[in-house]
Amino acid sequence: KDSDMILHSYQNLSFAYSLAGNHKTELQIDYKIAKMAFASGDSNMIARTYWRLGSAYAEICKEAIRKGDSVNADLTYDRAIMDDSIALYISEKLTDRQNIGVFLIALAAIYDKCNLCEDSNLIIQSHYINFDYFHQAEQNYFKALQIYQQLNYKEGLPDCYSGLALYYRNQGELANESHKVIAAR
Repeated sequence: KDSDMILHSYQNLSFAYSLAGNHKTELQIDYKIAKMAFASGDSNMIARTYWRLGSAYAEICKEAIRKGDSVNADLTYDRAIMDDSIALYISEKLTDRQNIGVFLIALAAIYDKCNLCEDSNLIIQSHYINFDYFHQAEQNYFKALQIYQQLNYKEGLPDCYSGLALYYRNQGELANESHKVIAAR
């Protein structure tokens, strides 16, 4: 159908703008995708669209942090969490466990503010982000890990382990907490 081709074209454009680092244009295209997702009524597509929006807002947050724009960093950080949380909620209602894992990892990466700031080439700038969701990062990585293990979805495990490793490294507790990662295997 023409609408499927248009949707696919928008998704490709969004991905291209994301790779090019033009996240504001990516976001504009993602809103067009969202409009189509809502019109279709496809809950799975709607969840994935919220996830795409959350990812775009996280990237815009990084740009704001790099520029020292604390107001936009805070707003886009909150929006990234909200959109990824909605994606997770929809997938939980659909009992789509694989996507639940994906969205838990996405939220964990945003919750782990040190990763966000590190990705922005900053050492200590997390004061730009007001809310303290940091402790939830570890919980989300472990929830995703548990889901992927239950599903025997081995492709998702590296994202969980690398996320946990970054989290513990950022906490300065890798040596102290490594037993948790070993026990999770």
